[in-house]
Amino acid sequence: MSLLPIAPFFLLPSSLVLCYFPPFMRSPEELAREKIDPLLQQCGWILQNRSTINLSASRGVALREALLKDRDEVDYLLFVDGKAIGTVEAKPEAHTL
Repeated sequence: MSLLPIAPFFLLPSSLVLCYFPPFMRSPEELAREKIDPLLQQCGWILQNRSTINLSASRGVALREALLKDRDEVDYLLFVDGKAIGTVEAKPEAHTL
């Protein structure tokens, strides 16, 4: 008997429900990144992950899933010349601000 690899689990902060996304299903966050990443790149931003931060890689760096001081997470934290200048938060298309 062989064991299947464990797929990603996500903890939803609002309801603290453990959600399981099988390997063939992408999470809503992954789907949003597929749309947002190319838009940021077209605007000249260099995309990076938290695990490989190099703020001097380019004048404009967009850091995915960045942690803020109060332990909040934002979808993207934008840096220009090494200074944080703003955030990008993905919302569903039907969501109004």
